Amino acid sequence: MHDSVAHKVLRLIGALLELPEDTLVKEHQYDKTGSTFLRYVKYHARQPDVNKKYQNIYVRGHTDFGSVTFVFSQPIGGLQLQTRDGKWKDVRHIPGSIVVNTADMLHFWTNGYLQSCVHRVVAPPAGQDHLDRFGLIYFLRPNDDMKLKFVQSPLLQRLGITADDETPEMKAKRDVRVGEWVPIQTKRNWTPFDQQAQSNKEFQSLFRS
Repeated sequence: MHDSVAHKVLRLIGALLELPEDTLVKEHQYDKTGSTFLRYVKYHARQPDVNKKYQNIYVRGHTDFGSVTFVFSQPIGGLQLQTRDGKWKDVRHIPGSIVVNTADMLHFWTNGYLQSCVHRVVAPPAGQDHLDRFGLIYFLRPNDDMKLKFVQSPLLQRLGITADDETPEMKAKRDVRVGEWVPIQTKRNWTPFDQQAQSNKEFQSLFRS
């Protein structure tokens, strides 16, 4: 999966940005320290009253912390992507396919040219809502020692997209390494609301120059 699929996608993204072929591949080496992982998820079918209580939401809208997320297509519906106008669109099942979501690292490196894909999981549609839903997801993340630096891409230069590190705050943010950023961001995401003050404090401390 890592070499045969993920690296091919990284090469395509590199080609889009007009970078040398292995620029992004070098930052995603399986034998180097990093937090790439494969997750297996089971969403148990819920009773109608429970779905109503949670507004049919299984996992609220979010982006992923890594570079690219690979979601193996499942016959039970529920995965949705948010469009540019804020609407939610169902992801159609195609047997044997993989859904490729861009994630936060690509957003950082391209200063928003490649945006993080906002997605969520909702209760399966009528006719499937009595079934358990399974997910198999490969979260691709860079090597821990990579910084959140802007990529010097010929394409981005022509488009006038530049780094936003002119201010001391943003410059400090660009010096943060992936291995520092991911754990604290993960903690923020999963910390209960009444405990988020300390988690946010730790997050902000990363970006002090």
